[in-house]
Amino acid sequence: WTFQASDQLKSSPVIHNNRIVIADTGGMVYCLDGQGRKIWTYAAGNSIEAPALILENTVYIGDLSGTLYALSLADGSLRWKYEADNQIMGAPNWWTDGRQTRLLVGSYDFYLHCLDAGTGRLIWQYEASNYLHATVGIAGNMAVFGGCDGLLHVVDIVSGRGLRAVEL
Repeated sequence: WTFQASDQLKSSPVIHNNRIVIADTGGMVYCLDGQGRKIWTYAAGNSIEAPALILENTVYIGDLSGTLYALSLADGSLRWKYEADNQIMGAPNWWTDGRQTRLLVGSYDFYLHCLDAGTGRLIWQYEASNYLHATVGIAGNMAVFGGCDGLLHVVDIVSGRGLRAVEL
């Protein structure tokens, strides 16, 4: 099967329970079934170039205006949105301690943003010296990411404190 989006597809598709989520540079988020039939669409505010994260029946996806959206996987309805101060070019990632779940997403505003996954409330921000372009890696209680500052940053997810920055 094929699917015709409204604009270019730069993000990778993400699949969960026979649902395929993909977004385009026109700012449209699509949810398709396994046969390519559209289940829902959501019009974001700007171009989307990074893949979504699907977690606990929620689609988390960022756009180039710096907005991170939390959408229902079932029907595409907006659960919440969070505004960073510049574009989001990497997919969000997640961490949990079993009681709370946090999202981590970098932005061109030089910050790694840590949010409550259920509400979108900001928990902390960690400032780098330049753009954050890529998806954050998670290892235990640490977030690991490279920035356009040429450093590999290691940040404690619980506190938001920088543990080390290694020159690449």
